[in-house]
Amino acid sequence: MMPSLKQVAKVATTIKLSVIFFALVLIVPGGKLLAQNPGNGQIQLTGHVGAFADTLWAGIIDAEKGSYVGSLARINKGTFTIKAPLADPGLYVLMVGDPNNTNNITYYNVFLEAGIAELNLTEKSRDFDPVKGASLFAWKALVEQFGPDFDTLSMLNKMRESAGTYGYNNDSILRSRQVIADRVATKVPGYLQTFNETAVAPFLLNLVWPLNYPVAQVQQWMQQIKPAAMQNQYGFSINEIVSTEMTLGYGQVAPVFVQNDPDNKPISLESFRGKYVLIDFWASWCGPCRMENPNVVKAFEKYKSKNFTVFGVSLDKDKNKWLQAIAADNLNWPQVSDLAYWNNAAARLYKVQSIPQNFLLDPEGRIIGKNLRGQDLEDFLAKTLGNN
Repeated sequence: MMPSLKQVAKVATTIKLSVIFFALVLIVPGGKLLAQNPGNGQIQLTGHVGAFADTLWAGIIDAEKGSYVGSLARINKGTFTIKAPLADPGLYVLMVGDPNNTNNITYYNVFLEAGIAELNLTEKSRDFDPVKGASLFAWKALVEQFGPDFDTLSMLNKMRESAGTYGYNNDSILRSRQVIADRVATKVPGYLQTFNETAVAPFLLNLVWPLNYPVAQVQQWMQQIKPAAMQNQYGFSINEIVSTEMTLGYGQVAPVFVQNDPDNKPISLESFRGKYVLIDFWASWCGPCRMENPNVVKAFEKYKSKNFTVFGVSLDKDKNKWLQAIAADNLNWPQVSDLAYWNNAAARLYKVQSIPQNFLLDPEGRIIGKNLRGQDLEDFLAKTLGNN
């Protein structure tokens, strides 16, 4: 008998979606997610499982939601076929085994899009060989070509984190990271040339974006991808990232704005040219902001004699509470606000969707750091301005 929906949900919620490199979580700003639709939003996935017993089942799991996509399919003579709605292309988990016994299940990470797909599975190894379906071939190639590099990057990140300030400034770690980033960059064009008709292509660009490639280079890569393959959450995400980076990316001159201080005197961001300035978006009602304020105060006091200052932009709407928080937290640097809450004009200009958030500018007004908090802020300023 097929397991009940309750049993299915119980099994599915125990699954953590993991790949051999970075976990990828994409938040697509503002808009409806549209999927490629070669199969009218349906997936027909056939798997050949060989030694798996015919008493077992197969199912596609949306690990983020903790539920199966469609129904389970019984394995029959070493083969199963799953037909299910699939609105969005993406990374899913294929379960093969007994849903009532998690010790008798093998999970496979697969990238699926609507349409017809077919694969051969290797029992217990979590590996597969694609037979049909562009996204399966693209995903297999992505894992093989980029997986080892991202494994190494993950290891270097852990080394850096465990070393604290030393790790942040460690030239050996940074050089090793750059070598791998350069190697990844050499592989991307060839990969996109082969797999430019599947949503795995923009997925890859989201994956490599944190390696800080120039915006122009990422735009060149995007141009290699077929327009239809960009009509999904991964395409929308990388488009939004690039659009934002054109105005708020590293090396860009930060957009200028003017707001009033507590005495209703206008202060322009441009007036800070010639100094390193941290634009700090915060509010009196924001708990995490108030917890972070002591770190900003510490950095300000330590580096204000080294051509550094802070420019606070409050998303408050109550002037008295704003002033009380400035005094209570000892925020002894220029503060402005239009008291418009989340509609603060400067916050909207900088696409601020959560606080605390900050941008560090160099004396020419160019963005050189973002969201530097706690020890990261201290380390970055130490590296940029010196410890002495």
